[in-house]
Amino acid sequence: MSAGSEAYYRVLSSSHPENELERHRAGFRAAALVKDIPLNKLEASATSRLWYELSLHKGVLLLDALKRELGEERFFKFLGEFFEMHTTKRVLSGQFVAASEKASGAPMDAFFSRWLEQPGLPESSDRPASVAAYLISSIHERLASAVIVYGTVKEAGANRYAAERLQATFLESYERRVPIFKDFEIAQEDLQWHDVVFVGRLKPTPH
Repeated sequence: MSAGSEAYYRVLSSSHPENELERHRAGFRAAALVKDIPLNKLEASATSRLWYELSLHKGVLLLDALKRELGEERFFKFLGEFFEMHTTKRVLSGQFVAASEKASGAPMDAFFSRWLEQPGLPESSDRPASVAAYLISSIHERLASAVIVYGTVKEAGANRYAAERLQATFLESYERRVPIFKDFEIAQEDLQWHDVVFVGRLKPTPH
């Protein structure tokens, strides 16, 4: 919650908070590809950042969901009072849950069970499911299985140039030459077994 609340403050201070939230959703998905662990089962590690990435991104999204659950006025009042009361002190998740229930005036067990005890991101009925997008940095540790595909529907020349620059960046930085394909060259089995970095627009599939 410490990492999540600090990052969520930056989200709220941003001129494009929805874009920042999407960045955290993408960050969580990338971390969950390694191993998705419920928040209440995470343990700090000196040899891996996975626990931190999961808690940071999911913590941000939990707080945003809680804001929508409580409403902005009650949420900010609750959070301000909670942090003022517990600044510099060790806080347990149970204390946070109890305080949020007091602010809500209703049980919050079901809400926090979805966020703390289960893997993945709970779907919300008041927002559409996100497109499964990832940050470009997510591919750095997966270059061995990566391919670059560029669109030929529009601006094929510009897309190819961008794909070649990206390929050169990967080669210079990581000494890994990632193959490049046109959108109509990539086979279904390649899409199934590779991590794809796509540049441009997809070529429509004929019916």
